[in-house]
Amino acid sequence: MENIESGGLLPRFTLRWFSICFTLSVLIAWIFRQAVMGSLWAQAGIATLVAMAGFFAIYAVLFLTIWIPTAIANLGSSSEQSTAAAAPSDPQEANS
Repeated sequence: MENIESGGLLPRFTLRWFSICFTLSVLIAWIFRQAVMGSLWAQAGIATLVAMAGFFAIYAVLFLTIWIPTAIANLGSSSEQSTAAAAPSDPQEANS
């Protein structure tokens, strides 16, 4: 079965992806409940998940720190390049 790409702003989700996300969220909620009740393995699991989320957040901030200024700096140059590519400067190139 082939996934259908959405042409709009929101992606299309299949029932399979919804079921996987729901199952994972229930599993994480159960582990969190066990950690609150004092289970040592569950506390270690929650600490691991929090550390992974924290590392992901740090990575995202570092990425955006570099990407945003680069994207802003390239805003004008991309429009200039597209207009230069659209109109050839040499009349001989236009005829060929």
